Amino acid sequence: MKRFIGFLSVGVVGFLVDAGVLLIALQYLGPYSARAISFAAAVATTYTLNRLFVFRAGRDQPGWATGFGLFVAANSVGGAINLGVYSLLVASGLAWISLPLIATGIGSVAGAVANFTLTARFVFPVAKAFGEEPPVDPNA
Repeated sequence: MKRFIGFLSVGVVGFLVDAGVLLIALQYLGPYSARAISFAAAVATTYTLNRLFVFRAGRDQPGWATGFGLFVAANSVGGAINLGVYSLLVASGLAWISLPLIATGIGSVAGAVANFTLTARFVFPVAKAFGEEPPVDPNA
């Protein structure tokens, strides 16, 4: 449970990065291009914070670039859910275009469970949870 709470906390930071970059990018780009850029920034941020704080024991295995690739691959399902919900909301009417942060938030929540499950299973499978002690080896 601690790991999931840590993951959600990192997700809040990721959402803030996503939303901040989106607001800046919307000044220069359309809603889909702007969201692609903001989403990429959020993914890089959340991977780094999860590696450093949530899945601490797994942060040295694999290397950063390999781990990032695994994180992107594992989270593509949640990312597709996230971006799909955002796109459906934006495409459904003008109100969502004027409220892109709400559509971003709804998309983020929709993808969070899939992202956590796949990250814990495939990216950091041996990592201890945030705040937990490693198990005691009875043979030691």
